[in-house]
Amino acid sequence: MLTLPPVGTRSNVEYADALRSVTWLDNSWNPSFRSFFTRIFGGSENAAAVNMPTLAVVLVTAYSITTLVVIIRLARPGPRNEGSSDRFDLGYGLTIASMLLLSPLGWMYYFPVPVLLGHSVWATAGKRRMCRHAVVLAIARVLSSITTDMVKAADTNEPAARFTSNSVYLYALVIFAGVVARACCMR
Repeated sequence: MLTLPPVGTRSNVEYADALRSVTWLDNSWNPSFRSFFTRIFGGSENAAAVNMPTLAVVLVTAYSITTLVVIIRLARPGPRNEGSSDRFDLGYGLTIASMLLLSPLGWMYYFPVPVLLGHSVWATAGKRRMCRHAVVLAIARVLSSITTDMVKAADTNEPAARFTSNSVYLYALVIFAGVVARACCMR
């Protein structure tokens, strides 16, 4: 919406048209909400587990709006985060992870960025809660490091793979974003 005044609607419409013509958005190495839900409910080249592409759109929209609301709520100015560089670092980390979840073109080769930003959680979490955060961050890091076959959307027809190896990068991002959001709440 912020781009509408300076560039107008034409660029946004062209982007949406170009996005619709891309057939490789739903490959296994794309950890976005869109990729996950269209692999399961259809709307791309794959044979869906349940052919309900409209449900995929609804779920992507719902998760995207929820993610944006969480970011906006956590970024809201207040007495607990005034002048806090830790809070800024955590917010930045959450924004990066969320950007990859929300973008239809979020690829797993961007993962070093949120993993490096996980340091903010280490630096800001309280001593008693550090252990829990460390374990969960380690799980996200391990998931983001798993080498999986790069499966094209047209070949994601094995039902179990849709929820396991083809979605491991999405799970890593969701876990990372959740830990950073939790750390933001602790501040």
